[in-house]
Amino acid sequence: MKNKIFKISILILIIFALYKLVYKPFMWQKLMTTNEHKLQVGSYIFSVNEITNGDTFTRSDYHSVSIVTDIDGDYVRLAAVQKFINPNEKINSLPSKNDNYYNNLKSTIDTIKFTVVDVNENLVYVGDQKNIIKYYPIVKNQPFYYTVGYANKPIPLDARGNPTSDYFDKVYSKKEIIENGKLVRYDLTNQFNGIPVLYDLGEKIELIINEK
Repeated sequence: MKNKIFKISILILIIFALYKLVYKPFMWQKLMTTNEHKLQVGSYIFSVNEITNGDTFTRSDYHSVSIVTDIDGDYVRLAAVQKFINPNEKINSLPSKNDNYYNNLKSTIDTIKFTVVDVNENLVYVGDQKNIIKYYPIVKNQPFYYTVGYANKPIPLDARGNPTSDYFDKVYSKKEIIENGKLVRYDLTNQFNGIPVLYDLGEKIELIINEK
């Protein structure tokens, strides 16, 4: 009896491994070929990152919503979707901190009008509500916004002709998105040869949606 249970357990593990390593990636790549979910400029990416609290050793899922602002080879630049928060609003957090809010965005985001904030032009930074309302008063009526920096602009280069480190803020690998359904970012921190490296922080993509 024990031998039979052991064999069944091994079979279940093999099936689970095949699902995770073969079937799931295959279905993800197949989904990426459809018009509704194909990766392109303007795509909305819903992702989740599991973070462990070092003090309590508890794990929490942090959701985020991003929009693709630029694709250059394997470089995919994302901008975080933000919401202007009025003091009297019941929702006092960004989409990444509220599961119900996050899930509701999945079914409505392609109908939302966004305010596009140029951080280079107006020095408006994410989370700076005073500057947002100062430069973009439209957020009172159109509260969802995202910031753009280098999208559709020449890549800033250093003296050696390599992209500068700040260019790689929120830049991810297209290959990792399409093949593995993950947000793996590029980074130049402590890289003195001008060649960016990939950092996998375990952020998984749940869904990619395009405007209908």
